[in-house]
Amino acid sequence: DNASRSAHKQSDVLLTPYLRLSATGHLQADLDYTVYASGGHDQFGRIRDNDDTFASLGGNIVKRWGRFSFGTSYEHAYVYDGIFAQVVNVTNDVNLFARYSWRPDPYLRVTPGITAAARFNEFGAFQRNVYSVKVDIERRLFGRWWWVTTPRLRYYDYAAANAGRRDVLASVSTGLRYEFNDDVSFTTAVGYE
Repeated sequence: DNASRSAHKQSDVLLTPYLRLSATGHLQADLDYTVYASGGHDQFGRIRDNDDTFASLGGNIVKRWGRFSFGTSYEHAYVYDGIFAQVVNVTNDVNLFARYSWRPDPYLRVTPGITAAARFNEFGAFQRNVYSVKVDIERRLFGRWWWVTTPRLRYYDYAAANAGRRDVLASVSTGLRYEFNDDVSFTTAVGYE
């Protein structure tokens, strides 16, 4: 987690296996839901030790008005010491988000979005807020292959033991995605924070 980062940054390289399974459905024509389970090593390096893993369950509800969408999500996660060994942290994240979907042609998808999130521990005590702005950019290369990238800016505002601490983090991830069909894809990505 960001609160455990040292002020003395050191470059490193990390390969992290991660799996996410999700199911999406429609409650109404313009109201969608998603439920998911994910786990593995943290794909964005937020967990400090390279051998720590996590497992999470979550879901969201999204209301669409044309190209604009607004939603809320909840995620319950367990952070483990080592490879799914002892639980060292339990988190509950609640998010509000808004997105705009811009599709100038069938080969380019641009989706800017903003998010406000609150994190609570396993006992319901407030830990932090995060406010973020990001832009998902997807460009079809050929066939079912897409280039994907996401620049993101996050502002962290902590409470409890870290009260008064505030961090601003910029990051970018980029990679390739292969779409097997409209519902199944495989993405590889690298990121820098």
